[in-house]
Amino acid sequence: MAIDSKVASDQLNRILTFFPRVDSRASMLFAANSAILGVLAARVKVEHLHNWQVCVPAGLALAALVYSFANLYMCAFPNTKGGNGSNVFFGSIAQKPESAFVDGFRKLEEDEWLRDLAAQVWRNSEILYLKYKYLKHSMSSTMLGLVPWAIFISLTRFG
Repeated sequence: MAIDSKVASDQLNRILTFFPRVDSRASMLFAANSAILGVLAARVKVEHLHNWQVCVPAGLALAALVYSFANLYMCAFPNTKGGNGSNVFFGSIAQKPESAFVDGFRKLEEDEWLRDLAAQVWRNSEILYLKYKYLKHSMSSTMLGLVPWAIFISLTRFG
């Protein structure tokens, strides 16, 4: 069975449905990280800066959060380079004048369209893989940072 453009288009759409899932998890983790950082900042006092038993867990928790935030940034803004000359990828389309895109699009042959769709399936899969990888690193870092954060919380008091 030869793959036609309908099958390729369906596959591309299937892959694209996973992007909002990653982004919603990343948003939730960003909110959690922000709350953790807020509590950490609210509990720090000047006298804590002279006590290594408080500074070490706070520093470890902060380092884990910084790494987590960095990975969330990479997840939110992945490298979208590629798709040069594509009639599917928005970045390539936007670089062409409207009339050039419309004329070129109307002249596309079925095989050319299928190749473009297949290339976009591959490239979007690659981008999605990276987004999941960055999300996983971010989540792991946050989870590991909760241990020193909890120690810091137990050693400090509001007030």
